[in-house]
Amino acid sequence: MKITRPEPRRALKTFALLALLTISSALALSFSACGKSGGVKDANGDTPASAAGKALDLYKAQDYANFNNALTASVKSFSPDTTEFDAATMKAFSQIDYSVKSESVSGSTAKVAVSVTAIDIKTAVSETVTYSFNQQLSGAWDTKDTEKLQQQYQEYYDAYILDPARAKITADVNISLEKTGGIWKINPDSAFVDALTGFQSGTGSVDVVK
Repeated sequence: MKITRPEPRRALKTFALLALLTISSALALSFSACGKSGGVKDANGDTPASAAGKALDLYKAQDYANFNNALTASVKSFSPDTTEFDAATMKAFSQIDYSVKSESVSGSTAKVAVSVTAIDIKTAVSETVTYSFNQQLSGAWDTKDTEKLQQQYQEYYDAYILDPARAKITADVNISLEKTGGIWKINPDSAFVDALTGFQSGTGSVDVVK
């Protein structure tokens, strides 16, 4: 039986090609892993995106104690005993919708891009003032009874902001996070707070949704 031995040069070429393919595959996997920030989990098993989502869900549930725990610093406006906003306004604020668009991680900090849809609070206040003024001009509201006047104003405003058919604003917000004690937490900057309070400062690229 005749045994054909491979030529040394051809065998060396084949080995080199296999080695190159192996290295290329390893590098491809490495670059792929680096590109997916979803692999950067904290001690709770959360990525920046899922940590931001959980915090927003707590806000929607009006669980302000745990919501503030998800922040690097508590926000007074969202404390359970706040007197800055009335109950109806806080409830309207909590009725946000959001969708996570992307996340990027750099060491112990991260950015999560989120599209937020919230009540158009500026329009709500403007419409309530206009309605109140017209009611007073027409004589439907007694301008001498200031206490009753304030009550009627508040009732109209509350009904307005809690009506799901009223105008809303959608804007993109970049949420900053920091890994603190091994946990991803949100840095509550002005853009983040503005998004959760009806975009009163007009933050972001705003589209009014009727």
